[in-house]
Amino acid sequence: ETITLEFGVSGLLYNSNVVMYERNTMGLWSQVYMQAITGPHAGRTLEHLPVRMMTFAQFDRQHPDGFVLTTQTGHRRDYRRNPYAGYFRSDRLFMPMEFSDALPAKTLGMGVRLGEYTAFVTAEAAREDPVTLQTPGGEVVITFRDNAGMFVRSAPPKARVVQTFWHSWSAFHPGTRIIRPGE
Repeated sequence: ETITLEFGVSGLLYNSNVVMYERNTMGLWSQVYMQAITGPHAGRTLEHLPVRMMTFAQFDRQHPDGFVLTTQTGHRRDYRRNPYAGYFRSDRLFMPMEFSDALPAKTLGMGVRLGEYTAFVTAEAAREDPVTLQTPGGEVVITFRDNAGMFVRSAPPKARVVQTFWHSWSAFHPGTRIIRPGE
């Protein structure tokens, strides 16, 4: 069954990560847990679409006829400024939470989930060479792309992959496999 959902940002956090709300049902959806956590769709996951993070210059070169959302939203906000820049540079979290201390809390990486299999590939591990994970459903290949972040080169259709910080990933997926540089 295909249904159309429309999401907004709830302003809530779950394990220090964004919670979206679905406008028609008001159900809440976790970004890192990758499923609905309340409402009539609780437990349901979305079709996972590939995402590429890149600079605007890269996007413009690769997609000269692409569409870009306007910053003319009717709200007084400077969209040229990242409101979270200070948060990303500091060690502080938005709220106290329990997570694994196997890595520093704000280690950037890519969380991978396929069924019961979970792994976290640190950005540093993918910076020099692509990282290939052998999952029960097939290979997941992750690499680092300059200042635009991490990139999933390939993954099986049912793999769920998200760029996030270690503290959020490990709170949702305790005991996850960690891929560090040289592993």
